[in-house]
Amino acid sequence: MTGIVPYAGVRILVTVAAIAALMARATAQTPVESSAEARFQLDLHVPDAALATFLPTGWTPNVASQGPAKNANLRAVFIDRVTINGPNGRPVGKGSNRLVYLVAPVKEPGGTNVQLVIGGLTEDPEDSPGPFANYLLTTTHTMERSTSNRSGSIIDSQDWIFAAASGEHLEMHIKFERGVGNKGNPSDTRFYSAKNPSFYQISRQEQVLDILRNVTTTPPDRVKEFSFKAAGGSYAKLFDGTESVLSWDNILWLSRLVQLPSAGAASVPAGRQVPAPARPKIDVSKLGPQVGDRVPDFSLKDQTGKTWTRQSIMGSRGAMLVFVRSADC
Repeated sequence: MTGIVPYAGVRILVTVAAIAALMARATAQTPVESSAEARFQLDLHVPDAALATFLPTGWTPNVASQGPAKNANLRAVFIDRVTINGPNGRPVGKGSNRLVYLVAPVKEPGGTNVQLVIGGLTEDPEDSPGPFANYLLTTTHTMERSTSNRSGSIIDSQDWIFAAASGEHLEMHIKFERGVGNKGNPSDTRFYSAKNPSFYQISRQEQVLDILRNVTTTPPDRVKEFSFKAAGGSYAKLFDGTESVLSWDNILWLSRLVQLPSAGAASVPAGRQVPAPARPKIDVSKLGPQVGDRVPDFSLKDQTGKTWTRQSIMGSRGAMLVFVRSADC
């Protein structure tokens, strides 16, 4: 026996190694931060023509035709980021933040359903322009939340006000009877930047949702008081008085892990993230043994303690070595 790896065996090994490397690169995700949040989300319909001016070339709205999100082409999400922690568990920046952002359900040019962040207002200077490069720093920012228990009913009240120096203004007041929310399964969603559509974050989140009012599914209406004001600056054309609210969603808690699609962005601080670098091409000729390579002599023990050598595993047609990572490694 010559000890030369058979051509077919090497070809299979090289192919498997190449596929594994490609899959590892395709699924590689770099944690950036995690957060515990409380949110209130308004599903909206705004003028289609106005929304179109915020979409990058080739991107199109992905508006639901049924269900609680029916006809919603934009969402205003008011967020209390109670805690923000880095991968090491330590606080990121101030460790907490309040903001509101506008996000549209869209299809990217490849046809994948994603979320597109078209703008936001934040109280934290370190969060402006933020990961999506379009958050404005507020000159006015207030959030007040209160809970009372009267006659067996829990009544919540929330007031949010965000205003930027350039005129953008988002404000909401709501008072409602709290219900029992539904906990969803953890899911991964891609959030892209309207300003820099090559950049996206992967948001892995789990939440408890309580829909208070919805014009499509018409659950029991538990909204007691409500007002919403949005106007000014770059938001003026979105909120021209013809916009409508379609769903009032109280997100009691949300646990969120923010990841980037490439380890190349691991050292970028939150709020200053840049697009991940292009993936390098894989040179298959440098992966594992090549056709014609000679297998060296070896003496190795298996899981039962039995010793195997190169000569002992050789058969009449040679041998194939397959390297498999065990689940207990």
